[in-house]
Amino acid sequence: MHYKILYNLGVKNTPKILPYLSSLFYLEIMYLSFILFLLFGRSAAIVFVLVLTVIYSLQIINLSKRNNTARKIQVLIFDVHLALGIVFFICAIFMPSMFIGYNTWYFVLKIIFVAVEIPLLFFLTLDDVACQYS
Repeated sequence: MHYKILYNLGVKNTPKILPYLSSLFYLEIMYLSFILFLLFGRSAAIVFVLVLTVIYSLQIINLSKRNNTARKIQVLIFDVHLALGIVFFICAIFMPSMFIGYNTWYFVLKIIFVAVEIPLLFFLTLDDVACQYS
Protein backbone atom coordinates (compact mmCIF):
# COMPACT_ATOMS: atom_id res chain seq x y z
CA MET A 1 0.00 0.00 0.00
CA HIS A 2 2.85 2.40 0.83
CA TYR A 3 4.41 1.74 -2.56
CA LYS A 4 1.28 2.93 -4.32
CA ILE A 5 1.29 6.17 -2.30
CA LEU A 6 4.97 6.76 -3.13
CA TYR A 7 4.32 5.93 -6.77
CA ASN A 8 1.44 8.40 -6.98
CA LEU A 9 3.47 11.11 -5.23
CA GLY A 10 6.37 10.54 -7.62
CA VAL A 11 4.21 10.62 -10.73
CA LYS A 12 2.40 13.73 -9.57
CA ASN A 13 5.42 15.72 -8.34
CA THR A 14 8.26 14.74 -10.68
CA PRO A 15 7.55 17.49 -13.26
CA LYS A 16 7.38 20.05 -10.45
CA ILE A 17 10.65 19.19 -8.69
CA LEU A 18 12.73 18.10 -11.68
CA PRO A 19 13.97 21.60 -12.68
CA TYR A 20 15.05 22.31 -9.10
CA LEU A 21 16.89 19.03 -8.63
CA SER A 22 18.47 19.32 -12.07
CA SER A 23 20.06 22.58 -11.03
CA LEU A 24 22.33 20.54 -8.74
CA PHE A 25 24.31 19.67 -11.86
CA TYR A 26 25.81 23.14 -11.73
CA LEU A 27 27.97 21.75 -8.91
CA GLU A 28 29.24 19.14 -11.37
CA ILE A 29 30.01 21.90 -13.87
CA MET A 30 32.03 23.74 -11.20
CA TYR A 31 34.03 20.58 -10.47
CA LEU A 32 34.53 20.08 -14.20
CA SER A 33 35.83 23.64 -14.52
CA PHE A 34 38.53 22.86 -11.97
CA ILE A 35 39.61 19.76 -13.88
CA LEU A 36 39.56 21.60 -17.23
CA PHE A 37 41.64 24.38 -15.71
CA LEU A 38 44.29 21.87 -14.70
CA LEU A 39 44.26 20.09 -18.06
CA PHE A 40 43.80 22.88 -20.61
CA GLY A 41 44.36 26.18 -18.86
CA ARG A 42 42.20 29.06 -17.76
CA SER A 43 40.91 30.30 -21.12
CA ALA A 44 39.73 26.93 -22.41
CA ALA A 45 38.10 26.10 -19.07
CA ILE A 46 36.24 29.41 -18.91
CA VAL A 47 34.95 29.18 -22.48
CA PHE A 48 33.88 25.55 -22.16
CA VAL A 49 32.17 26.06 -18.80
CA LEU A 50 30.34 29.18 -19.98
CA VAL A 51 29.02 27.38 -23.07
CA LEU A 52 28.03 24.34 -21.02
CA THR A 53 26.31 26.52 -18.41
CA VAL A 54 24.27 28.40 -21.02
CA ILE A 55 23.21 25.16 -22.71
CA TYR A 56 22.24 23.54 -19.42
CA SER A 57 20.37 26.68 -18.32
CA LEU A 58 18.27 26.42 -21.48
CA GLN A 59 17.68 22.76 -20.63
CA ILE A 60 16.39 23.65 -17.16
CA ILE A 61 14.15 26.38 -18.59
CA ASN A 62 12.67 23.86 -21.03
CA LEU A 63 12.16 21.37 -18.19
CA SER A 64 10.20 23.95 -16.24
CA LYS A 65 8.05 24.53 -19.36
CA ARG A 66 7.44 20.75 -19.43
CA ASN A 67 8.93 20.25 -22.87
CA ASN A 68 8.96 16.54 -23.80
CA THR A 69 12.25 16.83 -25.69
CA ALA A 70 13.86 18.33 -22.59
CA ARG A 71 12.53 15.39 -20.55
CA LYS A 72 14.15 12.93 -22.96
CA ILE A 73 17.44 14.84 -22.87
CA GLN A 74 17.33 14.86 -19.07
CA VAL A 75 16.79 11.09 -19.04
CA LEU A 76 19.91 10.75 -21.19
CA ILE A 77 21.87 13.09 -18.89
CA PHE A 78 20.75 11.14 -15.81
CA ASP A 79 21.59 7.82 -17.47
CA VAL A 80 25.12 8.87 -18.44
CA HIS A 81 25.74 10.60 -15.11
CA LEU A 82 24.51 7.58 -13.17
CA ALA A 83 26.87 5.31 -15.10
CA LEU A 84 29.79 7.66 -14.41
CA GLY A 85 28.78 7.80 -10.75
CA ILE A 86 28.94 4.02 -10.51
CA VAL A 87 32.42 4.05 -12.06
CA PHE A 88 33.38 6.75 -9.55
CA PHE A 89 32.24 4.50 -6.66
CA ILE A 90 34.19 1.54 -8.03
CA CYS A 91 37.30 3.72 -8.23
CA ALA A 92 36.69 4.81 -4.64
CA ILE A 93 36.63 1.19 -3.52
CA PHE A 94 39.81 0.17 -5.32
CA MET A 95 41.78 3.44 -4.93
CA PRO A 96 40.80 4.94 -1.55
CA SER A 97 43.92 7.10 -1.41
CA MET A 98 42.50 9.14 -4.29
CA PHE A 99 39.69 10.45 -2.10
CA ILE A 100 41.20 12.83 0.40
CA GLY A 101 40.33 16.44 1.09
CA TYR A 102 38.34 18.04 -1.71
CA ASN A 103 37.47 14.72 -3.35
CA THR A 104 35.81 13.52 -0.15
CA TRP A 105 33.16 16.23 -0.48
CA TYR A 106 32.77 15.38 -4.14
CA PHE A 107 32.27 11.74 -3.16
CA VAL A 108 29.49 12.74 -0.73
CA LEU A 109 27.96 14.89 -3.47
CA LYS A 110 28.02 11.92 -5.85
CA ILE A 111 26.20 9.79 -3.28
CA ILE A 112 23.48 12.43 -3.03
CA PHE A 113 23.25 12.65 -6.83
CA VAL A 114 22.88 8.90 -7.23
CA ALA A 115 20.24 8.77 -4.49
CA VAL A 116 18.25 11.45 -6.33
CA GLU A 117 18.87 10.23 -9.89
CA ILE A 118 17.69 6.65 -9.51
CA PRO A 119 14.09 7.45 -8.53
CA LEU A 120 13.90 10.39 -10.94
CA LEU A 121 15.14 8.22 -13.79
CA PHE A 122 12.48 5.66 -12.92
CA PHE A 123 9.68 8.24 -12.79
CA LEU A 124 10.78 10.12 -15.93
CA THR A 125 10.47 6.97 -18.02
CA LEU A 126 6.90 6.22 -16.91
CA ASP A 127 4.06 6.90 -19.33
CA ASP A 128 2.09 8.68 -16.61
CA VAL A 129 4.86 11.26 -16.23
CA ALA A 130 5.62 11.48 -19.94
CA CYS A 131 2.02 12.46 -20.71
CA GLN A 132 2.44 15.51 -18.41
CA TYR A 133 5.04 16.91 -20.84
CA SER A 134 3.98 18.44 -24.16
